[in-house]
Amino acid sequence: MIFLAVGTQNFPFDRLLRAVDALAGAGSLAEEVFAQTGYCQYRPAHFPFQDFLSKDAFEEQIRRCSLLLTHGGVSTIVTALREEKPVVVVPRRKQYGEHVDDHQVQIAESFAQSNLVLACLRTEDLGAAIREAKTHRFDRYVSSRGNAVARVRAYLASLSAKGDAR
Repeated sequence: MIFLAVGTQNFPFDRLLRAVDALAGAGSLAEEVFAQTGYCQYRPAHFPFQDFLSKDAFEEQIRRCSLLLTHGGVSTIVTALREEKPVVVVPRRKQYGEHVDDHQVQIAESFAQSNLVLACLRTEDLGAAIREAKTHRFDRYVSSRGNAVARVRAYLASLSAKGDAR
């Protein structure tokens, strides 16, 4: 199952829903799709959807899916990478009124440069990106969160030790 997630910010991402709906309607996708549609106005005709999911239900969809198709939301991307799911990122674009700026393009490109996701900057290329993601050899995501926490703890311990030395 392809899980399509467009986030929960108060911006529509109808362009992505329409593109996936067209692919599904044309029989171009080899499997079913389920979408979390957020504030989108467009209602897909060829796959089931729900506007919003609880955190648990959202994470369950990621665990169940064979591919995540998503906007450029870091939290969504990282959740899928932790589950070792292939990810295609279609960033929201300012020019289409999907966000206030193009920071999601930068996010998608950054993850793609690290070979963690495929970035699809044009919805016309979406079918090819989905097919490629099925066989692409992604690098494994390694969180640096533990290192950051360890550095902060070491720094706090050094402050405490300096205070004890006085």
